[in-house]
Amino acid sequence: MKFVRVVLATAIISLVVAVLGWQLMPASTKSYLKNVARPYANKLVTLRKIQAVTNGPTCTKKLADRNLDYRPVADRNNAKGCKVSNAIRLSKVEGIKLSKPATMTCEMALNLSTWVERFVQPEARRIFNQEVETISHLGSYNCRTMRGSKTRLSQHAFANAFDVSGFTLSQDTSLNLELDWNGGGKAQQFWLSIHKGACQSFDLVLGPDFDERHKDHFHLDAGFYKACL
Repeated sequence: MKFVRVVLATAIISLVVAVLGWQLMPASTKSYLKNVARPYANKLVTLRKIQAVTNGPTCTKKLADRNLDYRPVADRNNAKGCKVSNAIRLSKVEGIKLSKPATMTCEMALNLSTWVERFVQPEARRIFNQEVETISHLGSYNCRTMRGSKTRLSQHAFANAFDVSGFTLSQDTSLNLELDWNGGGKAQQFWLSIHKGACQSFDLVLGPDFDERHKDHFHLDAGFYKACL
């Protein structure tokens, strides 16, 4: 089955290029084929093996070493194919509260902790001389398909994605991605910097420059695709 998926992904890429022609393709389609589809076809099998290890018992032990407030969540599956495995219900990360608790895999929680500790909080201190107090988000676990697809499940369906939309800092500074991304000044500088940091912390990062659907949030996940857009 894994081999078949790799072959199919490669075939789809070839077919699209042959039918449309590279020069006639919209820029968004070129970006998808180059940065998402082709890496997916090349690395799918390896990433499946890696994920099985990184979200296993070893990951759970690492949670105790991080500054997280959480409770374990029972594994579950449903008839639609959505699955939650080795997940937690997270309310605080590195001492920063989430706007609402979020269910995510152990691996996602560790990645989020790394991003906040190494990039988000340091950049807030450097640029604003303030601390991040709240992370606003649009959700994590959601049993649904990928946007624009009727069949392929999103990483949200596996509690393996997290959508960040804003931050509140210690002096009541409010940062909103949709308003700030092209707004110039310190706020834009902050978002651009932590976007780069997210690309070092997660497998797939989609932001406002990817498409209209992501104009108000960073999609962060630890799934099979590898891209920074």
